[in-house]
Amino acid sequence: MKFPSILLKSFVSLALLAMLFYQAEWDELRRLAVSVDWFLMAVGLFCVTAGVALSCFKWQIILRVDGLDCPLFTLVRYYLIGTFFNNFLPTSIGGDAVRAYYISREFGRSSVGVSSILAERLSGLFVLALFPVAAFYPSSVSIPGSVQGVLGCGLAGLALLAGILALPVVRKRWLRLLPYRVRNVMEHVAGSLGRYLRDTRCLTIVILCSILFNGLVIIATWSVSAALSLDLRMVDLMVIVPLVVLLTMIPFSLNGLGIREGGYIFFLADLGVGSTEALSFSLLNYLLVLVLGIVGGGLFAFRRIL
Repeated sequence: MKFPSILLKSFVSLALLAMLFYQAEWDELRRLAVSVDWFLMAVGLFCVTAGVALSCFKWQIILRVDGLDCPLFTLVRYYLIGTFFNNFLPTSIGGDAVRAYYISREFGRSSVGVSSILAERLSGLFVLALFPVAAFYPSSVSIPGSVQGVLGCGLAGLALLAGILALPVVRKRWLRLLPYRVRNVMEHVAGSLGRYLRDTRCLTIVILCSILFNGLVIIATWSVSAALSLDLRMVDLMVIVPLVVLLTMIPFSLNGLGIREGGYIFFLADLGVGSTEALSFSLLNYLLVLVLGIVGGGLFAFRRIL
């Protein structure tokens, strides 16, 4: 990411946040800040931390398919350092790139570092996108038809990608369309991803871990809503949270700041939650991730000692 891009994304985030705070009721913000139940926030932080451990266990299982055995604590350390880079350093080095670098350095296999993280991310993304589909009818949240269409196309695209990677013959035909140098790298990465998909034990564990991880995220967000005394049902959050997470993946802002808050304000309005309450809810959810990022920053600073 070049400096002008970082500057533009920072401007977009600051502009969106400034607009949202300008429209907020400051007396209500102060009331909510004073009334936060920090025990329930701690429950949310515990769920997010457990989710990190679960993701790292999933990552460990994926690496074992390629014959690499890395201690769970080491993977957790890499994951938290990646979280620090994602949230505190507006550079071209994203958290996933940092994790790939550490794995590549440790085992000397750069393609495995990239493919293992892609598999870990894509499996989580696929299950995440299924949550709104599963909870759509019991939920009280109304999803615009355009959003439903994008969600359906995204799921179909991920399923098609999985099919391409799982079948070597199909994979090679698709990769022929790429330039030679890119094709070489992608062949190694796609080969690893195909092995993960064909390993029944690995695939089963990865899917189960992804379901549990996203379930923990929903419980964490519900804990934050309870900490603010918002009357939100988990079935509604199963629709809203994945949609907001998918929104923040659009690379228009810095770490999703501004877009995340606007997304929660938009979707929670259907449930009778005011914009000021939704803004507070979003910022407190982000606070949980920032805490993990701070821990990751400490681990990065003392990485030679640990």
